[in-house]
Amino acid sequence: MTEETKQLLGLDEIFAVAVQMEASAAAYYRRAAQLQREHRHAHFLERLASTEEGHQRIFERFRSMAAASRRGAGEPELRPEGAVVQATIAAGLAVEGSGAAREALTGEETLAEILDEAVGLERAAVQLYTDLRLILTREEDRQVLAGIISEEQDHADALAAQRDALES
Repeated sequence: MTEETKQLLGLDEIFAVAVQMEASAAAYYRRAAQLQREHRHAHFLERLASTEEGHQRIFERFRSMAAASRRGAGEPELRPEGAVVQATIAAGLAVEGSGAAREALTGEETLAEILDEAVGLERAAVQLYTDLRLILTREEDRQVLAGIISEEQDHADALAAQRDALES
């Protein structure tokens, strides 16, 4: 593996991916809301989209903070395994708000089915962020990403609870 390949995915790119994932998640929920026949379900999905936009802003802030703290540091951001994670992302891993999940929506889904899909996508995002955390070299960067993981896990748990409440 070349040194250039090892540096394909730095912390800036990790946060750029997170920002895009959150933007895609918001688009997923907005599309689901547009396709819902019941106003209360559409309103609930719109609120989820707004939550994802809030996550997007958090990740944008983390990205800015990480860039500011690293200016001039000159140390590598990732362990060599970073290229493997980058390849996984490039291969189109289905994660939160993926375009494929959004495009698969037909309008025939129940709110419980949408939430079930969303929980799976959120958990895949948590796993991806957990994998990314393992390849970061700086402890402070791992701590920032740990905060993101916690935020995403809380979101997945809340969606699962909402889905479970619909089914009971």
